[in-house]
Amino acid sequence: MSLGKHSAANLVGAIIPIIVGLITIPLYLKYIGTERLGILAIFWAILGYFSFLDFGFGRAVTYRIAKLPEATDSDRSDLLWTAIVVTFLLGIAGSVFLWLFAEYILTNVIETSESISIETSNAVKWLLLALP
Repeated sequence: MSLGKHSAANLVGAIIPIIVGLITIPLYLKYIGTERLGILAIFWAILGYFSFLDFGFGRAVTYRIAKLPEATDSDRSDLLWTAIVVTFLLGIAGSVFLWLFAEYILTNVIETSESISIETSNAVKWLLLALP
């Protein structure tokens, strides 16, 4: 592909989420309300921050595997499984960290109604499962 086609593909890839958001956010507001949408946005931000803490590990592993053209399948497999285990352990560490502070954040930092607070407390357990 040419530079123009790649640029157009990147532009379309950036514009589509914006269009989807413009369509779906009003629907979210209508069906779940502003308080729940705010909590959902916080959860999305937390997941985004933890994916940022990858520090390029996934790309580094991909690069390293690509640089092993002479390696055996066993060597590549060992590298991949090591990366998967390390990523999983980092996710577990992030979940434990968040679990330690979740109750404090939910009760002292985020001001919500009682019913939303209970829903959020239950939803945090699912968020913690998503991190690893």
